[in-house]
Amino acid sequence: MFKDKKVRYLTKAIQEEVPSAIQLALWGLIDARVEENAELDYFQIFELRPS
Repeated sequence: MFKDKKVRYLTKAIQEEVPSAIQLALWGLIDARVEENAELDYFQIFELRPS
């Protein structure tokens, strides 16, 4: 499901409110899990908190 890096989906709120650098970091975490052959479903949830 996440092996095709050409197609990436995110919610409108994430697109508008989360900086691109953080979005890329989150995709990096997902890509790392894919490389580990972890079982992922279509819906990944991250909790983000301002520091």
